[in-house]
Amino acid sequence: MGRKEDRQSMKKPITKKGWFWFLILLVLAGGGFAAVKLIPIPLDFNFGKAATEESTAATKESSENTITAKDAEQIIETYKSIALGDPLVEDTKGASYDEVVAILGDPSSNVDSEISGTTSKMVIWNSFNGAATISVTFKDDQATGKSISKIPVEEKKTKITIAQVDAIPFDGTYTYDQAVQYFGTPDSLSDSLINGVQAVTAMWSTNMEQAVTFHFDDNIAVSKETVE
Repeated sequence: MGRKEDRQSMKKPITKKGWFWFLILLVLAGGGFAAVKLIPIPLDFNFGKAATEESTAATKESSENTITAKDAEQIIETYKSIALGDPLVEDTKGASYDEVVAILGDPSSNVDSEISGTTSKMVIWNSFNGAATISVTFKDDQATGKSISKIPVEEKKTKITIAQVDAIPFDGTYTYDQAVQYFGTPDSLSDSLINGVQAVTAMWSTNMEQAVTFHFDDNIAVSKETVE
């Protein structure tokens, strides 16, 4: 059976399997990148090292700025440009800490740890003028996981209903791009590359009757769950 058929027959996404999180804890030394969703840190809307120098002024002006759909698109494209490595596959290389600093500027905080000679770091960046929070987890100076929350989402008058969400198929044909086209910009994302599988978790809430989280493996929707 080919890889595509294997993926379509999965009962659970890779991020829902116990061994996946065991590896995350073991390899990344507990630096759970998705945890940043719970950390409401203000950000500034500049790129590179200049962002840090202007963060104070940007914070004061943030309440007067209007984040547009185009801004949200730029934020997500910047987030996507951070390359991830696969800790279980040789010859894959994620962005280094310095490379991510060149993209986002100096971070606001980081946590370092070391287990059995493996160094890990979880770093949070204050960028985008309070519009989003980005966290990146590094293993031996290689980005292996990332997340973004507080993405600015344009509100619509009509909300997606639970019935519409329940109609989404999970037969190996529904993609992340289709979800974005249907639901709009997600409110948060988290990404990892484990054992050759690009795992993405996307959460939509702003224009939803009830918030919903989708799990994608290699761009294919494999499960969903509503958020109370």
